[in-house]
Amino acid sequence: MSTRCHPAGEYIMSAQVQQPLRTIDGPEDVKSVEHGGFPPKGAEEEGRSEEAEEEEEEEEEEEEMEGEEEDEEEDDDEEEEPKLRYQRVGADVTELLKKDAASVMTVSDRFVVLGTHNGALHILDFEGNTIKKFVKHSATVNDVSIDEAGEFVASASDDGKVNIHSLYDAETITFNYRRPVKCVALDPGYSRKSTKQVVSGGMAEQLVLNEKASFDYLTSSLHMLLSPGWLGNRDTVLHSNEGPIRALKWRGNFIAWANDVGVKIQDTIANQRITFIDRPAGSPRADLYRCHLVWRNDTTLLIAWADTVKVAVVKDKPRLEQQSNLPNHYVEIVSMFQTEYIVCGICPFNDMYILLAYLVDELEEEEDTNDPNDPNEQKRKLAKRPELRIIDSYNEEVSNDVLSLHGYSHYQASDYMFDYLPTEDMFYVVSPKDLVAAKPRDIDDHIQWLLERTRYEEALQAAQEALPWGGSKRYNVGELGQKYLSWLVEKGQFAKAAETCPKVLNSDAQLWESWVFRFVELRELQVGLIGGGYTCTHIMIAGTYIPAITPYIPTKEPRLSNTVYEIVLAWFLMNDHKTLLTTIKTWPPKLYDVQNIIVAVEDALSKDKDEEILLECLAELYVYLTSITRSHSDCNCFIRRMEEQITTSHHVPQYLHSNARSTCFISLLVLSQYSYLHDHQVAKAIEYNLRLRRPNVFDLIRTHNMFAAVKDKAMLLMEFDEYLLKKEREKEKETKITSELEEEKEQDESKKVAIGEKEWKSEKEIEAQKEKEREAQKEREKDARRATGMPAVQLLAKNTEAILPDRVVPQLRRNRRFLHTYLDALFDEDPHLGQDFHDLQVELYAEFDYPKLQEFLRASNYYSLEKAYKICEQRELVPEMVFMLGRMGDNKRALMLIIEKLRDVKRAIEFAQEQDDNVLWDDLLMYSRDKPPFIKGLLENVGTNIDPIRVIKTVPDDLEIPGLKQSLIKILQDYNLQMSLREGCQKILVSDSVQLADRMHRNQKRGISCSDDMTCAKCQNPVFDEENAKTTILFFCRHIFHEDCFFDNNVPLIPEQLTAATMSAKVNHATFLRSARVMKCPICQEHDEKGSGLIGRKMERRLPARIASPRSPSIRSFGSTKGAPSFSGSGRMDVLDDDIPPIVPLRIDR
Repeated sequence: MSTRCHPAGEYIMSAQVQQPLRTIDGPEDVKSVEHGGFPPKGAEEEGRSEEAEEEEEEEEEEEEMEGEEEDEEEDDDEEEEPKLRYQRVGADVTELLKKDAASVMTVSDRFVVLGTHNGALHILDFEGNTIKKFVKHSATVNDVSIDEAGEFVASASDDGKVNIHSLYDAETITFNYRRPVKCVALDPGYSRKSTKQVVSGGMAEQLVLNEKASFDYLTSSLHMLLSPGWLGNRDTVLHSNEGPIRALKWRGNFIAWANDVGVKIQDTIANQRITFIDRPAGSPRADLYRCHLVWRNDTTLLIAWADTVKVAVVKDKPRLEQQSNLPNHYVEIVSMFQTEYIVCGICPFNDMYILLAYLVDELEEEEDTNDPNDPNEQKRKLAKRPELRIIDSYNEEVSNDVLSLHGYSHYQASDYMFDYLPTEDMFYVVSPKDLVAAKPRDIDDHIQWLLERTRYEEALQAAQEALPWGGSKRYNVGELGQKYLSWLVEKGQFAKAAETCPKVLNSDAQLWESWVFRFVELRELQVGLIGGGYTCTHIMIAGTYIPAITPYIPTKEPRLSNTVYEIVLAWFLMNDHKTLLTTIKTWPPKLYDVQNIIVAVEDALSKDKDEEILLECLAELYVYLTSITRSHSDCNCFIRRMEEQITTSHHVPQYLHSNARSTCFISLLVLSQYSYLHDHQVAKAIEYNLRLRRPNVFDLIRTHNMFAAVKDKAMLLMEFDEYLLKKEREKEKETKITSELEEEKEQDESKKVAIGEKEWKSEKEIEAQKEKEREAQKEREKDARRATGMPAVQLLAKNTEAILPDRVVPQLRRNRRFLHTYLDALFDEDPHLGQDFHDLQVELYAEFDYPKLQEFLRASNYYSLEKAYKICEQRELVPEMVFMLGRMGDNKRALMLIIEKLRDVKRAIEFAQEQDDNVLWDDLLMYSRDKPPFIKGLLENVGTNIDPIRVIKTVPDDLEIPGLKQSLIKILQDYNLQMSLREGCQKILVSDSVQLADRMHRNQKRGISCSDDMTCAKCQNPVFDEENAKTTILFFCRHIFHEDCFFDNNVPLIPEQLTAATMSAKVNHATFLRSARVMKCPICQEHDEKGSGLIGRKMERRLPARIASPRSPSIRSFGSTKGAPSFSGSGRMDVLDDDIPPIVPLRIDR
């Protein structure tokens, strides 16, 4: 593996990974946020001149080496942003490390503890200020431990002592183990537990747990004499005889330590060792590359040893697998990978890891003329800068930063320390002469990094995205946007700058105006402002940057001054007419003075009258102008009212004195002038839109009721219709051509027969030519009808009150086709409107729309029959001649024309049927008797108008008539069919009659439900009185009468005992009742005479019919009146259609 340098950074080259390394070169590259900067690079302890000189020489050599490497390496990769921001810790640390060298460091939530090679222990705040200092060791401090509460600090030193310092009092506890102690760990709950446990280990090859002894233990003097901490503490050896203890970490209930064999974890609750993780095979010497242990949480341990990283997780055993004499936990290695460098420290970073990497090189001989075998001439190669690498769990590198620490070229891997503060995501890198803090880069760092590389767009985007979360503290979005726009303009990226303006300027009208004017000033653009006292004709504009900003200029919010919009339109007027038209269509007219722009455009149009785009611009502007003044379009009504009040004295209000009258005159004058101006503007808009053939002109005319403005523009309107019709035809033609091409592709050429192909083609061509002619005729007729429905001619035809036909026709006489289209539309609108021109229309229909001529002749009564007949005779229009002869009464001549000219039997028969003249039928028979085709036609089509026998009798005996047999057979078949239809109709009639008779009979026999409390409608006495039973008459309207009351005692009584002798009396009684067919319910008849709805009331009184029980009086129904409802068994009331009166004689049988 080779390492090379480049001006943009350093790169590590390997077979798998090539990642850019960022070099942090001392105080010039590492920038301070909290402080004003860092101490000058190379500042060393005063008085140590030799060491300073050596460092200077080494730095010079290093620079030379890097210079050579930079020449070899090319920067092919884009520079990546670092993940961390670095800051050299200054304040007291700077002076401290000038006089001493750091040996160990650890961090808590409240402070930083720094140990030195002189045996001092410094308590610092996060900015490097000294809080406390302990000098209790006489040799290098190897390790430091802080309890969770941050109240006690333990230190281990090569002098064999372990000191525990209280930070809130002067208490210091010292344990002397007489051998160098390399690591120490306080119980996390040291400050709150009474046991006061501390674990340490070192060159004695023992892991010792020290804690306060219990009372029973203190009673043993032997133990008191043997214990190193004999004043109330005891030591327990947890592990020994596997080499020096070089690393130790305690978190929660687990203690992890490392010796020359591997890593072990102890459960402090069960007092059991739960695992052993062996040292990787082939690892370098443990004393040169020590193990680094970091607890990520209470159960996850990170192990970095030389070039190997392992992640171990402590897990609980399932309950079924737990045994009393074995640990209840086990450890699983969830991740393991090997690096290409020595790991000097490891810390978790989100779901990744940060490694402090140290690149190892072999010794290299200096290139000189001295004896290479002389060991004094050999010199160790300078160490490389340490690197801070961020990797994921798969050892994929995410970021790589190269650190340039003071004196790094002299240090080995064991000289660096790496620790972190989890709560603040702060990371600390310590070398003997330097202390650097790193933390994740925030939004301000990200923006600064982008700005330093002129990546303004990304910086602006990052600032905008950060707004929902509080935004940047150092950078304002608006200021960043301004910088970005200025940079784009400086680089000549005007289109990009214009596109970015909406994102940056937002709704700040002042900023928008300033940037629009800046675009204007890019090429010394000079504009004579339109209106406001400035001339409209001296507009001098040069430049090409206005089109870039125009699409983004706001038109709603914010709204800029009129000057801004007018400057842009003026620029386009002089340079780009197409964009001028697009801009006018896009921008609302209220943004600028429309009248001023019209003046400028008309001035430009006067120099080039054929400029169609300028005409379109004027059309749009006049339409906008009319829409602006549309809110005042009712001023004409107001003017008329004012005129009536002022000119008519008796309409003037009494309170309107002379001053008020004068005011009215002034108002009238102003409004009249305004109305004239408005009408003039609308007329101009209509004129330009007509010249441009824009369909919106018709809506403009109707909206402003400006029909009078086009009364002299009939030819222009008809030409507009012709233009629209032409476009439709072209569109249809394209569609037809496309369909024909598709049909030709689908034809199967294999079906063509080779023999007779030439004759087949010839016949096909003839047929195609005929079909083409027929289609052409149909197209002409179709165009004629379509032209009548076009918008312009419809406008003329439907507004004859404002656009008189007498004024339109003279304008269109130059173009007879236009004249025909107009008169045809006028006739369709109202046949009486153009009656003065019907003689002319006959000729026009004959010329342009013959199929519609006869329809016109039949519908109109305003043309001269003689003139029309002459026109038709000149053109040999026989059907129309026949029609007119018929209207003139010359039926025989008309019939002869049909027979002689048309030779059409059906038409002759139809003509005879229309005239309904027997003499005409005789003439037809006399002419047809010697003409077989006519005889046959009469027999087949005459129908009921003439007897076929009469036709047959007129035929001479010796005349041969082809197809006579079939004609006669057809006559007989038609006769049989008629007879069959008659018989069928008779059967249907008889069946319906029988069915209706049965229905009437059933209804007359059906009973009606009655209640016991019913009373006579005349005498109001109960109907159903058992003591005095009487015959009762019940109408379907539910009115009931006693028979005597209804007939006033003129009805013969029925004997109570029906015998043979009395049967005649019953028959007589029934006969009398049936004879009263004309009688109705007197109450309902009275209501009918007053207009009351009888049927409606009857329908509301629906009562379900039920069969009388034996106890109920028997009911006999004698029928109902025509249209009266009857009650069916299901409760449905039917309406009967008979003439029987609605009376029901009832009798109660005792």
